[in-house]
Amino acid sequence: MTCPTNCSASTMGYNYLYSANWELRHRVGWSGIFGLHGYTSDTQYFNSRFHSRLGSVFWMIDRYASRNGLGNIQWIGNVGARVCKTGCHSSGNALDITALSLTNTFFDMNVSWRSGQALAQQRGYLAIWAGLSVYCKTVLTNAYNSAHRNHIHVDHDANNQIPPPIRTYATTDTKLIQIACNLLHNKNLVVDGQWGSLTIDAYNSMLSQLGLACTSPTTNYWHARALLILIMRHGFASRLAGYYTYSYC
Repeated sequence: MTCPTNCSASTMGYNYLYSANWELRHRVGWSGIFGLHGYTSDTQYFNSRFHSRLGSVFWMIDRYASRNGLGNIQWIGNVGARVCKTGCHSSGNALDITALSLTNTFFDMNVSWRSGQALAQQRGYLAIWAGLSVYCKTVLTNAYNSAHRNHIHVDHDANNQIPPPIRTYATTDTKLIQIACNLLHNKNLVVDGQWGSLTIDAYNSMLSQLGLACTSPTTNYWHARALLILIMRHGFASRLAGYYTYSYC
């Protein structure tokens, strides 16, 4: 992350993302490993451009989740946007997401990724991760480190540019691909963040299964976007790669 620390940056208060109906709710406690969230909306302070970017993310997530029978967004759990500390949170250019409540299901960012959970929950968590990555450069999940086991941190480095393509040198991007290959393509990769031969073989095989063999998601953002959206669609549908395919190769 490269956001400058700026606790005096101009921000605006919002208690929703994209739609006033998609309210933000703060995590206020725990019931076992599940987060407890308030029943009323929670105002957080955002850089207005970043808030708009997150609105685009959740509009897309709502669209593909609802198409796959999960229903529409009801509310979004969080533990903070603007916080005066080093990095993107200081200027309202980051959000820590703890839950996503949909009409027909619920994802808890401390629970859904765990191996003991239903495959649909694990794939749904991956779908949320991929959806966030379509619009935002930095998405830190449970796979990043232990500090992010109970929430997903998302930021965009305080800029308004498109995100990079899939970065083979970045642990976060490589682990997303490794987990996608495991959950959506029946591979058994070690999720170590290393872009080695086994990961490359599994990645190329998954691209072919998705109809993306003519694309280069590691060098072209628009190709990466197509891959990430297909990962998200398969995750929300809880289907193996190939249920949806790219139409232009």
